[in-house]
Amino acid sequence: LVFILMMNSLFLVVFPQCTRGMSQLRALPDHTRLIQYLASRNTLFNLNNFLDKGALQGYDMSTFIRRYSRYMNEKAMSYRLVAVDFTKMKRGIDGVMRTMNTEKLIKTLPIIQNQLDALLDFQANPNELTNGVINSAFMLLFKDSIRLFAAYNEGVINLLEKYFDMKKNQCKDALDIYKKFLCRMTKLSEFLKVAEEDVDSFMKKPGNETADSALRKLDEQHQKYKYMELNLSQKKLRLKSQIPQISQTLEILRHMQKKKDTKTPMDTHFLLADNVYCKASVPPTDKVCLWLGANVMLEYDIDEAQALLEKNLSTASRNCETLEDDLDFLRDQFTTTEVNMARVYNWDVKRRSKENLLKSAEKS
Repeated sequence: LVFILMMNSLFLVVFPQCTRGMSQLRALPDHTRLIQYLASRNTLFNLNNFLDKGALQGYDMSTFIRRYSRYMNEKAMSYRLVAVDFTKMKRGIDGVMRTMNTEKLIKTLPIIQNQLDALLDFQANPNELTNGVINSAFMLLFKDSIRLFAAYNEGVINLLEKYFDMKKNQCKDALDIYKKFLCRMTKLSEFLKVAEEDVDSFMKKPGNETADSALRKLDEQHQKYKYMELNLSQKKLRLKSQIPQISQTLEILRHMQKKKDTKTPMDTHFLLADNVYCKASVPPTDKVCLWLGANVMLEYDIDEAQALLEKNLSTASRNCETLEDDLDFLRDQFTTTEVNMARVYNWDVKRRSKENLLKSAEKS
């Protein structure tokens, strides 16, 4: 029996022992790769009858381990159906769900609904979260719930924008999806209420004497994330403009490599200014000059230049992927921080409400 529990960015695979309830832990390196592996298999985790009898707490944990495994199965099933992880997809106005066409959108949203249903079935109460395993699983589900909600919400927004352009049968499906969306938002709010129980302990930390001070700190954190997002987005744009230029230069070098042993000159056009080109004839050569930046140009052999540009292209592509991951992480932090701000604000509203009721009772 295998129970997979994500810890930080790793999975911990627990093999319960029958003798003394010992656990052997093995770290797997990549969450996405594991989901892809699960999706490629016809048989997923079957933990419906899982029960840890090795310790007294094992009975309590087993229920939530089974529920967590059902969510993992549903997540892998979603990946199998649409070949994308909803918790990792690009979000925003130009995100996947906002730009999806109507037909695909109507097929995809029910898959998100099923995954969200499996997540909300965890149903842990604050008393049960004192258990370390249950609490860890809940926190992982809490993070996924925020990301799933973001994808789900953007899909529904896109659906509503397209509603009046749909066919009759599509309108019926869209209306049914929207009704289910409202029901799941009620369940999600109940799920998040369990997490709100931790606000009291959060407000007791140094520096959180009042709700205003806590909200101010969270807002500062949110602004820092915004500034980081702006810098990373600019870096990404620069890299995206550099990659086509490097690729184009590599193509030219490959063509020159083929021509260097011939006597036929190469006809080409040089860019003199914006939209102004000059025709030129280049004799076969084994030397090229590359701009390195800051008005610096160096001469290379074609082979050396090609190796350098291939290395630069590989580095730029890798950095672009890293920046995309960093931007996804920042978007998660935006959502988490905004949720935390809402939770602190709601906590303060409830606190003031109780104080006003007590004052009214004392006056009467």
